[in-house]
Amino acid sequence: MTNPERTKELLSFYVAKSDLKGIMIKLATCESGLKDICITDTNNKLSCGIFMFQRGTFQHFCPDLKWNNSVKDDIICAERIIKKGLMSNHWVNCSRTILK
Repeated sequence: MTNPERTKELLSFYVAKSDLKGIMIKLATCESGLKDICITDTNNKLSCGIFMFQRGTFQHFCPDLKWNNSVKDDIICAERIIKKGLMSNHWVNCSRTILK
């Protein structure tokens, strides 16, 4: 498990050249408190990582990466989804707060 400060460092490193860095830090803060954790979500499925990915969503958008494997994979996958304009679709509650 990474601590929040280390997670911020990893986010800054992997999305250094992206204009999404600020949004991704806010999203990970909202979703997991910047902690690499797993919880049973309201739909009774496991949500894991700093962006609280469920296996099906992660595998759909990032079949080349491994779900619940590393913070790096979470960051790469989240960036792909956000770049497609799908942040509001997959992180509904946090998107409302971040994008208002």
